[in-house]
This record gives sequence, structure tokens and C-alpha cells, in this order.
Amino acid sequence: MQPTAAAVIGEPLRLMPSVRRIVQGETDQVQLLFLHGMPLDGRMWAAQTQSFPSALVVPSLYALGDSLAQWAEAALAITGSTNLVVVGSSCGGSCALEMARMRPERIAGLVLVGSKAGHHPEPELRDRYIASLRFGGIASLWRDIGHRYFGPASPPTSAAQGLAWALEQSTEDLVRGTAAFHSRPDASDVVARWRKPLTVIVGENDGFVSIPKARLLADTAPYGTCHVVPGAGHFPNLDAPGIFNDLLSSAVERSVTA
Repeated sequence: MQPTAAAVIGEPLRLMPSVRRIVQGETDQVQLLFLHGMPLDGRMWAAQTQSFPSALVVPSLYALGDSLAQWAEAALAITGSTNLVVVGSSCGGSCALEMARMRPERIAGLVLVGSKAGHHPEPELRDRYIASLRFGGIASLWRDIGHRYFGPASPPTSAAQGLAWALEQSTEDLVRGTAAFHSRPDASDVVARWRKPLTVIVGENDGFVSIPKARLLADTAPYGTCHVVPGAGHFPNLDAPGIFNDLLSSAVERSVTA
């Protein structure tokens, strides 16, 4: 049975006053926005969002439009805070960077998980993924790239749960998400001029984002830091929730006290 987020975060919640005030609902000045990765949905954040019940927003990105810009605009519109900490996984991280491009004054900090800022269009790869989805749904595409989401040290329960959530997504949503992600703008410029806390978290066995690229992303930001989660794959919050939650708690504290 997976522990609750409150159980796995543990000590950092008691040591970090700003985070404790958010968790206990003592301040409404900070909102946490969690942006999921493909091919999952907001349920991937269950072990994190339970610790922040009074100050979080977890939208489904697929329904927000046909481009990363539309996702970012909609995500900004549904949040009421002018002091956001945005936590984005994979394509959710790309959406977070678009939000930072559009309204940097509303964002206190960025947490990018298994994400990239640079983008070199790969239309053939995009078309192959979309064709696979249309032919056999996510089950077909998962046979091709599923091993890249979860590494050899990932708990079997993580991969099983990830696949179960993926299978519940509609093919049209995933096609729309794939097209949006592969048409995203390069956000290297956003990172280079981002003068607020930026935390990069990457799994040791991430099949899409290498450790050197993650470290380079953090180094590009004036106030960037990079953390590698041992043994984890593309979704380290699922593979190692205790370690991830410690890192998230530190990132939130850093963002709200900067």
C-alpha cells in the first residue's frame, strides 16, 4: 500500500515554516500548480497533492487546447494566485516554461521534472507516435516507448499504475497532446533570463532526459539547481515518492522565501 504524501514527506514539513504554513492552510498567498506529464493525468501527483489540500490546482492539460501556449494561458486563467509555484512533469514542465514566458510576475518558482527547455522539431517522430496512437491507442505506443518511462530499478507497481492511468486516456486527447508537445517553442531563452528559483529533478534512469542535459538546464538558469533521484525513471515522484517529496518541499520553501 502506497503511503500518503504526508507520511513520505516527513521531517522537511516540520523544519520548513513556509511550507508548513501552506500545508496547514495558514496562508492563501501561495498556490501550487501541478502539471502532469503524458500519457498520464493529474492522478500522477496523488502522493504530492495530498500534502497541500488548501493551496493547489491540478488541471488536465489535454482539455486546455491544441498548443502549449493555449495550455499555459488556460492554466494561468484557472489559478487565482499571483504567487504560483509551478510543478511540471515532462510536457507539464514545458507548459510551466510557457507560463513563465507569458506571466513571469505571477510565478514565484518553477520545479521541472524530467523536462527539457530546448526543442529541436522532430516531425517524423511526432507523426510516428500519432500514427501508433491512432492505430492501436496508447497500448500500441506503450509497447514501443513504455520502457523509457520506467527504468530497471523502478518498482513494478509504478509501471503498472502508470500504464493503467495511460490506458484510461482517450486516444484523441493523447493525439492532441502529442501534437501540442511536438510543436512547442524552444524555451531556452525563458530559462536563461529566469531570475527566480528553478529546480530541476530528474530520475537516474530517465529514458527521455539524460542527467547531463538536466544539469545543463539547471546551470543555464541564474538560480537553478539540479537533483538526481537514484534508481528512478521519467516519473521520479512515482518511483521514489519519499525522496521526491523531500526535494519538492525544499523547492517550495526556496521559492516562497526567495
